[in-house]
Amino acid sequence: MKSNFELWKEGKLSMFIVSFTINGVSGSDSITYSEAEAKEYLSKCCNEFEGTGFEGLLEVRIYNPDLEDRGQHDSEDQIFEDCDYLDVDPYFSEIKKL
Repeated sequence: MKSNFELWKEGKLSMFIVSFTINGVSGSDSITYSEAEAKEYLSKCCNEFEGTGFEGLLEVRIYNPDLEDRGQHDSEDQIFEDCDYLDVDPYFSEIKKL
């Protein structure tokens, strides 16, 4: 059975880069493969900081390079390293603030 990462490399799944930023400082980032997973992750992050006075920015970016470029990634961790923290165009087809 193939992993979600392998299915993404084959173009069969979308990849969602999820960022939870606290008062302008990156607090937590994760890769998910569905919008539902992304929302669940952000909800968990928000619950951890509820009532603390911190303001969080919630952002989901869809990482969508061409298939031949996807093949260059050996692991999910490499995506964070290769993208210089993901400020790469034109791979982000959509950015949502939740």
